[in-house]
Amino acid sequence: MNTKNAIYAFYLLAAALLVVSCKSSRMAGLKGHTEQISNAQLFQSVDAAQLKFHSFSGKFSCELESKEFSQSLKGSIRIVHDSAIWISITPGLGIEAARLLMTPDSVFLINRLKSSYFKGKFTQLKQLLHIEVDYSTLEAILTNKAFVIPANNELLNDFRGFELIRKAQFYQLDRNSSKELAGAADTKFSYDAAYRLFESRAKLEQKKMFLEAFYSEFAPIDGKQYPMLSLIKLGSTGKSFNLRMQYTKVETDQVLEFPFRIPESYQPANY
Repeated sequence: MNTKNAIYAFYLLAAALLVVSCKSSRMAGLKGHTEQISNAQLFQSVDAAQLKFHSFSGKFSCELESKEFSQSLKGSIRIVHDSAIWISITPGLGIEAARLLMTPDSVFLINRLKSSYFKGKFTQLKQLLHIEVDYSTLEAILTNKAFVIPANNELLNDFRGFELIRKAQFYQLDRNSSKELAGAADTKFSYDAAYRLFESRAKLEQKKMFLEAFYSEFAPIDGKQYPMLSLIKLGSTGKSFNLRMQYTKVETDQVLEFPFRIPESYQPANY
C-alpha cells in the first residue's frame, strides 16, 4: 500500500476507530484497590458499570500519526448499536474532508478533498488494511468495550474463557487464543478497581498484527463513567498507525440521522 492509499485507508479505519498513541501510560491515574472475585463476579460488575445505549453521538478532536504522515483533525460521530457507525472528519476551517458510514456488512466513504468515494463490503476493508476486524470489533473499540479477534460474543458474555489475574489496583484478563484456534488473536483486558475498561490488547503473531486501545479521563455520562480520551495503536505487516482522540461532547439515546449522499460528479476511488 503506497502512502496515498495508506492515508485513505486510515481515514476508513481511524474515522471508525478514533484511536491511539503511546504517549499515555496505562497505569496513569489508577485509584482504589481490587477485591478477590471470580470471573463471573467481575463480568457482572463490569456489566453494571458500563455505559449502555441504543444510540451514541459525540464531537471530538484527534491526531493521526504514522511514519508517512501526521495530521490534526476534528469530527463528529454517531452510532446505533449493532447497526451503523457514521463519522464526519473536518481538518480545519469547518470544511468537511471525509464522511464515513459503516454497517455490519458494508463500508462507504466520501473523500471531499479528492472528489471521490468508496463503496464496498467490510471484507474489502479488511483486505485493504490487512487487519482481521469486523463491525462489532470497531464498535466495541469506539464505545469502551472489550473485544476479541475474531469476534465472539459468547466468549465475552461471562469472561469464563479468560485467566483472571488480580493486581493491587486493577484486574487483568488474559486469553492465549492462538494456541486454540488458527487465526485467533491473543487477548488481554485490564479493568480498574471501579470496573472501568482502561486497556485492551489483541495480537496475532502469525500475521504480525496488533490492535491496542487505551482509555482515560473518565467522566460521568448518564450516571456511568465514560472515557473522554481514547487512544489506540494499530499495526500490521510492518506498518503502524496511531490516533489520539479527545471527546468534547458525548450524548446517548438521541434521535440520530445518518446523512450520506455521494455527489454525481465524484469518481470511484482506486485503493
